[in-house]
Amino acid sequence: MPYAELIGSLLAHGYGSIKDFLDEKSLTDLRSEQDRLYQLGLARPAAIGRRDKRQLQPEVRGDDVLWLDPARLTPPQQCYWSAIDDLRRALNEECRLGLREFEAHYARYAPGRGYARHGDVFQDGSRRLVSCVLYLNPNWQASDGGLLRLYLENRTVDILPSAGTLVVFRSQDIEHEVLSARRTRSSLTGWLKTG
Repeated sequence: MPYAELIGSLLAHGYGSIKDFLDEKSLTDLRSEQDRLYQLGLARPAAIGRRDKRQLQPEVRGDDVLWLDPARLTPPQQCYWSAIDDLRRALNEECRLGLREFEAHYARYAPGRGYARHGDVFQDGSRRLVSCVLYLNPNWQASDGGLLRLYLENRTVDILPSAGTLVVFRSQDIEHEVLSARRTRSSLTGWLKTG
């Protein structure tokens, strides 16, 4: 199973990562698509909260997002969606999680922006079980900032948002933050959910 190590780490530590989740052409196509869609002004500032409690607080959450429509996936999005679906099936087979749905959006942080420590589960309940972040940033260095910081039980783990790296973690258990980036930071962020 190509995801055995990733799933083993998720079970043992609550998170895991894998490099080269997608091939270079697929990553390039996703980056190009994101650039084009954002230049068209289709992305929106991300809010915090849900429904009537939604609010913009760029000092807390500074990304602009564009949600993917599963019924109208472009070819680059379909490649990504298919790879995530393979992972979903592997997780269900190995862990019996009952994952049935996936939702995702493009996310982009301008230089100087980040996302304060938070969880991925809404207070009024959520079907999100596994958070998935695929990075689209070529040639990213630690000096560029924008690290993903995971808050584990006894320590923190910082992950470099390098192109092709997929990070997964338990949505209901692990709080995390995006440290301030020094250059534009791009990703596809999504959640595997129960039915």
